[in-house]
Amino acid sequence: LTLAQGRAIPCYNPGNGELLGEDISATPQEVNDAVRRAAIAQKDWGKTSFEERAAFLYDLLQAVLEHQEEICRLSVLDTGKTSM
Repeated sequence: LTLAQGRAIPCYNPGNGELLGEDISATPQEVNDAVRRAAIAQKDWGKTSFEERAAFLYDLLQAVLEHQEEICRLSVLDTGKTSM
């Protein structure tokens, strides 16, 4: 995975203004490349069987469940909520 090369975008907790970090925007060329790669990937995904898709989605579910506390904590910070 290539990191974006655009400008830095600061990310703040909207509840208290705390700087959470920063992200890097994608350049127009990076966006175009990502769209091109997604179109190619969609064709490959379309050739997979139901069983392959189900297995992939099950693995994705397991990853979300494994990291649910961190996902919730970061979502709370990003949205400015006061608690989980």
